Amino acid sequence: GLIDNYYHGFARIKKDMVYGFLNLCGDEVIPAQFDYAERFNDGKALVKKFFWQFIDIDGNESEPLENVVDAK
Repeated sequence: GLIDNYYHGFARIKKDMVYGFLNLCGDEVIPAQFDYAERFNDGKALVKKFFWQFIDIDGNESEPLENVVDAK
């Protein structure tokens, strides 16, 4: 697995080939379920499950983003 450094209160994790997020206490607050995830920035993180979208700090998902092919 992978545990990134904390950034904006969350650490990106990767386990079983999917990404999720830990809070500062080390609790998995957003379960590992995404094919890809960027770090949180300004209360949102760009993630990909079936399509690209944003999630907020509570794990709420935005509408799918159109015309996104890749993220860096």
